[in-house]
Amino acid sequence: MKRALHLENEFLKVSIYEDGSVDVLDKLSNVEWTRWPDGEPTGVVQLRAPDRGAPFVSHLSASNVKLIREKELKVRIAFEGFGCEGGFSLGGSMEASVSLDESSVNFTVERVELPKGFLVKRRATKP
Repeated sequence: MKRALHLENEFLKVSIYEDGSVDVLDKLSNVEWTRWPDGEPTGVVQLRAPDRGAPFVSHLSASNVKLIREKELKVRIAFEGFGCEGGFSLGGSMEASVSLDESSVNFTVERVELPKGFLVKRRATKP
């Protein structure tokens, strides 16, 4: 079984695993969301080579993931050494925090160090 750190109060239980995935249990409804994002990759990235046309989508994973408990109800996840499917190494790192307040789970990107030649594009989200 993979190592996990847990955040828990009377409403929610959050398990953060050493691969960076997260389970959330709503204790009042007994509904559980497991292995978000999906228990395997860190996320999905869209890559575009300057001399090529359409971008391609690839799963992004980290070769090293560290869990750091900051407070009783807050854990920092550090992802280092990004790579793509097929073993293509990109480098870079990211830190995100997961915290729990009375009735909600908060995910916050704290720091991103992008691989050389990559940019961040903010996408608008609906409230």
